[in-house]
Amino acid sequence: MRENIELNQPEREVDVIKKREGLPVSPKNKPGMKFIYIHYPQSWSFCTKRGFIPRLSKIYAKPGVNGVDKNGDMTLTLAHVEKKGGTVINPKDQRLGEYANYVHFYKTRAGGKWYVDFCQKAVVLPNDLIIWNDSEIEEPLRDFSKFILDAKIVKPILKEVYIQMLEAERAKLDNLYGRMDRNPHLKVKADECEERIIAMEEFWEKTQTKMEKTAKTKAVEPVRGIE
Repeated sequence: MRENIELNQPEREVDVIKKREGLPVSPKNKPGMKFIYIHYPQSWSFCTKRGFIPRLSKIYAKPGVNGVDKNGDMTLTLAHVEKKGGTVINPKDQRLGEYANYVHFYKTRAGGKWYVDFCQKAVVLPNDLIIWNDSEIEEPLRDFSKFILDAKIVKPILKEVYIQMLEAERAKLDNLYGRMDRNPHLKVKADECEERIIAMEEFWEKTQTKMEKTAKTKAVEPVRGIE
């Protein structure tokens, strides 16, 4: 015969109100996909603080796009990039130092991953609207590009690319001067463009002088042959 069971010590429920953790996913909030940075020799930008830095592009692991297979494997896609003369910035490259494994992610409420750049931050409002720190990521990403250049993961800018960039700035300056009589307020932009051209020329000369000195330092005297 079974006996009665007396229960008099109920346990406390600490999660009565479920916490909202992770990024919300919806048709308007689609998770960022896994990616890898690449660089092509003709892709450069200039800023007065860092000089010429590589302008990086992203290859996303989106199945069926750019040769990515149905499982998100980018092997063939990245091989095609290298065949076209591009450089794949492998997240595992030891030369990346503090930037190694630069692909970061946030967990989503659906149990997945939302891939982001290492410097991206998000605030989720009570109505599930996500606000990203878009205005704050430009400088960290430029530092990242400069680091990649200094670490010799990509080769320095070619002279031909430099000339092309310089001519584009000069054409822009000529265009501004041509419109200044009708729009005097363009003088500010023209002055900025002129300063940028001067900075580009000075940085290029400085870089070339440095490279020449380095080359002379590494030069080795030929050994005399003894018969």
